[in-house]
Amino acid sequence: MIMNDRERVAELKALLEERTSALVEALDAVKASGEECQEIIEHMPLAFLSLDPGLRVLTCNRAAAQLLGVGQEELVGRKLWPSYQREESDGVFRKKYLEALAQNKSVSFQAFSPVVRKWLDARAYPSSGRLLVYLRDITKEKNQDDISAKLWKDYRSLADNAPDLILRFNETLRCTFANREFQRLMGIGPLHFIGKSIGEVGLPQETAERLKSARRTVFRRGPWHRSI
Repeated sequence: MIMNDRERVAELKALLEERTSALVEALDAVKASGEECQEIIEHMPLAFLSLDPGLRVLTCNRAAAQLLGVGQEELVGRKLWPSYQREESDGVFRKKYLEALAQNKSVSFQAFSPVVRKWLDARAYPSSGRLLVYLRDITKEKNQDDISAKLWKDYRSLADNAPDLILRFNETLRCTFANREFQRLMGIGPLHFIGKSIGEVGLPQETAERLKSARRTVFRRGPWHRSI
């Protein structure tokens, strides 16, 4: 069948309209997906920032504005650190962000921010000339770690100065601590005990068996005290 020019134009027009309609639908789907993604970012608990190569804020979510103590509208379009003093205070963050952009690689680290006075877990990902930054406040976790470290230090000092023989084991029944009196009695340094089972420590077999039995009972039933 031979088509004249008018028919060819009509066919091309119909094809163009069909392709245009499909393209519009695809763009609408992408837009809807983008809006949905933006909605998720806006309401997630992590602070989110999109930065340009000069570390100027392109977009941010509500959590980021709250963390930095600045309104979202005020934050967008300005440098992440509006003053040289603040930029120098948060030097670790600035260095890591610039490193991620320069080397086009993701970075993750934990550091204290003097600007917001919080410990932050930071993760930054380069993307199409921008840097996507996610921040999480870990101040409470750090404080808890500090408390745990202090308690362990106090416990170790108490155990090392006790006249009793004290051993500490983990859930896999491996030794994690032997106090100073135990080391003195055995005549061996702590490296000989750490990571070893009772049978490998070098105690008399009868004592070792009684320790094994008592230790299993503790992990099965909970803390208790028994003379062996």
